[in-house]
Parts: sequence; structure tokens; C-alpha cells
Amino acid sequence: MLRHSLVGDIGRNAAEAMAGYLELGSDEDPEHSGSGEKLDHFVGRCYRAYLRAHQTTSGSGLDPNHRESVAQNDPADELLARWAASDP
Repeated sequence: MLRHSLVGDIGRNAAEAMAGYLELGSDEDPEHSGSGEKLDHFVGRCYRAYLRAHQTTSGSGLDPNHRESVAQNDPADELLARWAASDP
């Protein structure tokens, strides 16, 4: 079995989680809310909400990196472009 993965600072999945936070959860702060929600669970919730809201394509099924290389023209792509341009 051959596996592929991209190595880098950020990828589409991370950008989708960030976009989900900005769009759907930016008023939430689980670290200081006292909710007890683990931060990785919060990030996962933002990611899933973003995917549901934007109906992103799931990829080719053959290439696990397909979604990383195909522009979706959505807020996650904008965040990736800003990251690549070192936009704070």
C-alpha cells in the first residue's frame, strides 16, 4: 500500500477549521468559557460546521491529497492564500 501526504505548515483542512471558526464560532472561546470542551474538539466542531455549510468536494477517492490541490474558491482558499502571502 502506498500512502501520500503533504508536509507543510498548513493545508486545506486547517484552513477549513479556521474559516469555520471565523464564520461559525468566533464568538466562542472554549478555553475561557468554562464549558470544559477540549480545544481539539472545538476545532473539530468548527471544521465539521464549515464542511456542512460549504458542501466542499470530497476529492477523488484515489488521491488523498486531491482536495489540497483543487481550488474551491471559498473562504478556506482565501485563508490559504493569505497564509502563503504571510498576511497576519
